Amino acid sequence: ASYEGKPPQETNIMGGVAVEGETMKQVSLPGIKAIHVTEGGCGTFNVVVSVQKRFEGYGKMMGMAVFGTWGGRLMKNVIVVDEDIDPYNWTEVEWALATRVQPHRDVEIIKEVTGIALDPSLPLSERLSGNARTSKMIIDATRHDAKDFEIVCAPQREAAERVDREWAKYGIGLTSP
Repeated sequence: ASYEGKPPQETNIMGGVAVEGETMKQVSLPGIKAIHVTEGGCGTFNVVVSVQKRFEGYGKMMGMAVFGTWGGRLMKNVIVVDEDIDPYNWTEVEWALATRVQPHRDVEIIKEVTGIALDPSLPLSERLSGNARTSKMIIDATRHDAKDFEIVCAPQREAAERVDREWAKYGIGLTSP
């Protein structure tokens, strides 16, 4: 018995892990670094894929390959990011969306494809008929024209980790709103 409903909940995490593994196994394209089926996406609807980008258009190609897997029939939104983005860290994914995406160029919507009856955004009549048809979205959040893309300005990971470990020594309190 587990809680079913709005996340966080156990079923989303357990189901997502299975979909991640199967998708990783079934995508034949090279370069996948990690796949994360998000908890907020109900363990099926939202997926973030970290890839080693081979050429322009590879992000969309990877998104289509992910949708082409058995688990892909459950998914609605695939976000493809470069290998420097941790797909398990929503702040990094959101940063990639903000700094690497031009919607007119990097977003593809595929209409009237197989969905699942558990998708509450579909009309009830479609869910009950067993003919769940949905739209799916691929967001290519990889660097466009990577050779000319701006250099990312960030502290070295080791330095950031040291600051995190030693934060209490600095005497700066954190308050939340």
